[in-house]
Amino acid sequence: MGAVLICKQEQVKTPYYIESMGVRLYSMEELAYFLYQNIYLVDKRMLGMRLWDWIRTEIGNTDLAERLKKGAEAGSSLQNMVLTILRAVDYYTQEELNELSAKLKVLNTYQEQERLKLRADEYFINGNYQAAVYEYEKILDIRQSDRLGVEFYAHVWNNLGVCCCRLFLFGRAAKAFRTSYQYQRDPDVLKEYVCAMRMGLPEEDFEEAMDLQNIRGEQLKALTEEYDRLTEEAEEHLEAPRELSERLYELEREYYKNTRYAYKGESQRKKSRSARRPKETRKHGNTSFNNRRHSSYYGAVSARPAIYEGAWKSQPMGPHKLAAGRINPF
Repeated sequence: MGAVLICKQEQVKTPYYIESMGVRLYSMEELAYFLYQNIYLVDKRMLGMRLWDWIRTEIGNTDLAERLKKGAEAGSSLQNMVLTILRAVDYYTQEELNELSAKLKVLNTYQEQERLKLRADEYFINGNYQAAVYEYEKILDIRQSDRLGVEFYAHVWNNLGVCCCRLFLFGRAAKAFRTSYQYQRDPDVLKEYVCAMRMGLPEEDFEEAMDLQNIRGEQLKALTEEYDRLTEEAEEHLEAPRELSERLYELEREYYKNTRYAYKGESQRKKSRSARRPKETRKHGNTSFNNRRHSSYYGAVSARPAIYEGAWKSQPMGPHKLAAGRINPF
């Protein structure tokens, strides 16, 4: 049976808002818990001037606010700033702080692309798919590192496709899955690609697109078998909502929850990434997507990412919850 931790301070009236997560923090204990549990999402901007002002005015801890300010001005590391806050709150034990410090030291040895991927994976796990897309695309905007290898970039492209599916962006998802498959020929990724195309295109156009890529007959049947099965299961459980307006309101809230992250630098990401793709992509990349109708569809097909601790399995809720795909660290 776990111990009960009692907060020593009252909740403030004006919370500290973490925009990228849509989280409001009303006490120093909540801030400490957020930092400790979401360390891969923390950056210096999150611990910047807005936080200092909140600690000074709302919490009333002027000393801590000044220490954070002076540390930032002196170029203090993210590790030191996080530990300064956690030690001031007295919420975690010294052993727990030592474990976090060791994790941060390991994080400092990673390349920028690896750190970005950890952030993106955390956003995905927390259901903030737009933020995850933003981080994955930042990785792809950085010059490709030979040390990270082909497998790393195959996973990034796959994860980007999964996020786009969760956001009903079929065209972008299909392109991402296809690129991932050309980096590393994973049968599950090919299935994701085919199902994304299937759900985003009318049946006639889908068959034409598959035929152009020599995916037909028994191979196509095998790739879409799970999709067809889930479609039938979903139709059996479909029922009209009791209150349509209430259901639409819930869906709208869910949509804005998953797309609350501000997109920055969009114009910079519009430049072509063909130089970073395998030669096969450049050679055959226009086979299915040179026609606009094959690249501008929206739909929903989701996948099962596998993270550090093991497989994260989505519940079967129809074709949009297709159990395929993986999110891997490296």
